[in-house]
Amino acid sequence: MSSSCPPKRAEGQRQLHVIASYMLTENIRRVILGGEELVGLDIDASLIGPHLKLFIPPANAACLLWPEYDALTGRLVWPEQGERPILRTYSLRNYDAQLHQLTIDLVCHDGGVASDWAKQAKAGDKIGIWGPGARVSYSDQWLVLAGDISALPAISYTLEQVLPAHAKGKAIIEVPSEADLIPLHAPKGMEITWLVRHPGQESGLIDAVASTPIPADVSPLIWGGMECDLAKGLRRAIKDKMGLQRDEYYLVNYWREGVPEGGFNHSSDE
Repeated sequence: MSSSCPPKRAEGQRQLHVIASYMLTENIRRVILGGEELVGLDIDASLIGPHLKLFIPPANAACLLWPEYDALTGRLVWPEQGERPILRTYSLRNYDAQLHQLTIDLVCHDGGVASDWAKQAKAGDKIGIWGPGARVSYSDQWLVLAGDISALPAISYTLEQVLPAHAKGKAIIEVPSEADLIPLHAPKGMEITWLVRHPGQESGLIDAVASTPIPADVSPLIWGGMECDLAKGLRRAIKDKMGLQRDEYYLVNYWREGVPEGGFNHSSDE
């Protein structure tokens, strides 16, 4: 990719390169990115499940195009010339400020733009990122982290790099295979519950979260990331069965079956 590409970018946009790409489990591929542009990146240590945008360049692209952000319209403005990269949103799995490296874990599935790119990625390949950022912060709440396999990176990051040693709560993670039960490093007060949902089975995630007893005299927070319909059902269960207030839960629509990013709303309010 040409080094003479237009340098103008919005704040937070960085060009990185692939350091390594390999299968972590039978369903998850890990990609480690690095580069000088990570020097000085400061991530708020209280953010739960921070995410970033990947700018995946077209094959054989001579230049990675960057959009500007129009604050008035809230839209991206792209250069008129050149082929745009494809944007995909992924959670941050790990950030090493000393090595200037960040890690992204991608769920593999046939036909996925990002997963197909990751399969072919080799050391030195260029890619752009924008972020990371998040909307919810940890502030000593009694915390429930819940999600399907797509939220495993965000939950893992939060357990390992956000929560203090005294944190208390529960993490409930549903994966499609026993092979995806990876070791997690969590505070002693965080209970880890794994659910395995084999093909054709109903999800047990909603019942597992809704049946979680919330201790008295705590400030609770449920954070979750999962498939859209599953998130919709969990929102209903949280309101009807757990009686939590709107500021005590935050769920993100991570994906929708058969629909690419841009074809559904990620908002936790939908």
